[in-house]
Amino acid sequence: MALDSKRIKGPEKSFVPLPLLVQSTPTPTPTSTKTKGRIDGRGTDEVRPLFATTRLVRQASGSAFVEVGGVKVVCAVYGPKPVPASKVQDHHSGGRISCDVRLSPFAALKRKQFMKEPAEHSLSNNLHTALLPSLLLAHLPKSQIDIHIQILQAQNPTSIPPNAFVSSLSLLLAPCITAASLALADAQIEMMDSVVGCNLGIYRNPSTQKLFWMVDCTEEEIETRSNGGGVWVGNCVVGVMPSIGKVTGLVMDGDIGDVGFVMEAVQVCVDACAKIHEVVVKKALIESAQAKE
Repeated sequence: MALDSKRIKGPEKSFVPLPLLVQSTPTPTPTSTKTKGRIDGRGTDEVRPLFATTRLVRQASGSAFVEVGGVKVVCAVYGPKPVPASKVQDHHSGGRISCDVRLSPFAALKRKQFMKEPAEHSLSNNLHTALLPSLLLAHLPKSQIDIHIQILQAQNPTSIPPNAFVSSLSLLLAPCITAASLALADAQIEMMDSVVGCNLGIYRNPSTQKLFWMVDCTEEEIETRSNGGGVWVGNCVVGVMPSIGKVTGLVMDGDIGDVGFVMEAVQVCVDACAKIHEVVVKKALIESAQAKE
């Protein structure tokens, strides 16, 4: 039989790329609704450690890298650049932004196609909505700012339970908002305030039927659809300008049915975004400004 010389001969032996997933890991014990009762020891209103830095992509006008939990996001901003006169509908209108969020083929456990999926379109649209109120586009007439986000890792493969669901958009949208705002500030784009994203999981206690929330949920707390002594009923992602206390974007998922509890959840996310903005965002921007000097 003739050999195909156009194919690269593979190795004689192969190994499992993620051996930790094959090993039988004990199922985590359900957490309680008490403070400091979550799997990682955090309270219900505490966020995970977040790493952020700027000036990562040298070719871009501004860039940022954000890592929280198992999610790693890189954002590059190009512009402002002039828009051709044929594409300008109103010469008196301000500039515009273009958001493009792409999930790397190797970002999740299941390798995806190179074509853009509906989830990526949803992330791009929600990111555009969250960033638009913070930008002073009236000062940039007939110009455009391109925001490109590449999600390098969407999950923490060592902590995903077996037979888990697909990654929730709340785990990806919140760091995308923070990374895009950092990149815009690094590109010296005029903004009212930097936008910070935060996600919140909503659960229902099966015995008392009362709702409770957990700020900055992990993969286990969202993917298993049951944790903290309750059953998952919804997610909430909020984009906030903490300095002026204005909500720029809100995405809800699930069947909550209680408007008062939703307003409480939004306020909790606003408080969490203020903490992230004070500790991480300001520190990253100050370090970037000092490095440029």
